[in-house]
Amino acid sequence: MKKFVSRGRDGSKPTFKQRMREGGKPQRARESSGGFSAEKPRSFGNDRPRSSFGDRPRTSSYASDRPRPSYGDRPIRRDFGDRPQRSYSDRPRTSSYGDRSPRREYNDRPPRSNYGSDRPRPSYGDRPRPSYGDRPPRRDFGDRPPRRDFGDRPRRDFSDRPPRREYGDRPPRREYGDKPRLSYGDRPPRRDFGDRPIRRDFGDRPKRDFGDRPPRREFNDRPRRDFGDKPRRDFGEKKDFSDKDEREEFHGKFDRRKDFLSKAKMRVEEAYTGKGASLIQAVRTLDDLDAAKSILFTRLDEWFHINYPEFSLDNEENYCKIVQEFGCKEDFEKKFLAELVGDLKAKELMDKIKHSFGSKFSASETQGIKQLASAILETLGQKQKMEEFIDGQANDLLKNISHLVDPVLAARILSQAGSLERLGEMPASTIQVMGAEKSLFKHLRAGTPSPKHGVIFQAGIVRGAPDETRGKIARTLAAKLAIAAKADVYSQNFIAPQLKAALEKQLEKIKAANSHGKDDKG
Repeated sequence: MKKFVSRGRDGSKPTFKQRMREGGKPQRARESSGGFSAEKPRSFGNDRPRSSFGDRPRTSSYASDRPRPSYGDRPIRRDFGDRPQRSYSDRPRTSSYGDRSPRREYNDRPPRSNYGSDRPRPSYGDRPRPSYGDRPPRRDFGDRPPRRDFGDRPRRDFSDRPPRREYGDRPPRREYGDKPRLSYGDRPPRRDFGDRPIRRDFGDRPKRDFGDRPPRREFNDRPRRDFGDKPRRDFGEKKDFSDKDEREEFHGKFDRRKDFLSKAKMRVEEAYTGKGASLIQAVRTLDDLDAAKSILFTRLDEWFHINYPEFSLDNEENYCKIVQEFGCKEDFEKKFLAELVGDLKAKELMDKIKHSFGSKFSASETQGIKQLASAILETLGQKQKMEEFIDGQANDLLKNISHLVDPVLAARILSQAGSLERLGEMPASTIQVMGAEKSLFKHLRAGTPSPKHGVIFQAGIVRGAPDETRGKIARTLAAKLAIAAKADVYSQNFIAPQLKAALEKQLEKIKAANSHGKDDKG
């Protein structure tokens, strides 16, 4: 096969770049017939076009603008078309791999040795076997057969042979018979049952038939136990529970659940039917009215400040009356203001209106704020009526406590206790801190300072006392209130004047001790 190789100027093989410069850019496009394009043939260094591949598809994945690599002196495959391929069976192969020798031809090589069944294996004869290093050869057993051949000889009979283990002259096991066994130290011998067999031998005796036997535990017809002359316990007559009410009454004595429910029902009944139940509810209603009034007044103040931001008045009732009467600052009248707050305050309010920057209210807004002020005034009226009711009830039920403190405060103390009976059982220390439970338990839990007073702080003598003596005064007042509560609950005696006189004496002593202490420090 002729090789098409382009040589360089010095006779050497050209490089890939040199061949590309000679042949130009390779043309990848082919015609439909399988050859190269006629418009731009490809050059392979000797101006010869490349062979056609025919209908065989190309396997190269190179891009159209990328040159194909060079394979040295190996020629590119030729397209022989329909021409039959040459046979190279008789021709030795040529190598294009330099000085490497051609492949070995195995055609003339004899076939491998056939070690089939017809060919005997090589015999070693007298020649010794090859050595395997230091390993000794196998044992030579000579003429001895591998196993003994007994043929028809019968096996040996070992029936007369003595047992294997021989213990010398030791006698056989002892026969005890009727003789008791030997003693094992301090352990007593086993029980001797004599001639009694260990297990009963029933022989051919048939088993018992339990077909007609009654069930095991039948106590209906069993006679009662005989206690002799000892009398039986008397449980009384057997009650007839045909009546449902009697049955429930009898079983209710032994039903703990019903007992607890009845006690709870009794407590609830006492709480609702007790003497101080209405007074407790009245005090709580008074507190609710006061809270509602505060919320509504805060809302009224913020609403009216939209129209008159500079308006301020300490008296809530007069504030609500002014808003109810006028509704906006543009309608204020000095005469009406002077009747409620005085001439000086009325003049001040009228002067502030001239420089006020509040926005004007419409007619509907004015009407709405007037209605809110009217509702607050109605709440204040209900509060005053409730206070009058509480005063009357407290003077009747808690006449001793109401004489020492305000009747409303006396009713609050009763509300904190829950009932008159519980108030009469409370000690003075409990009455002193009643209403300050959070501070008390915080003191017990975290070690904070203990509270000096609870709801009795609303009393004038405690609220107006200095800080140094407030705790002592609160304790003294609580002691007198505890005595007054017991008198109101149990004896109903009016001892309030004596208690008040004793209280005033103790208060004077406390004040005198406090003043002497200040003088000594000074």
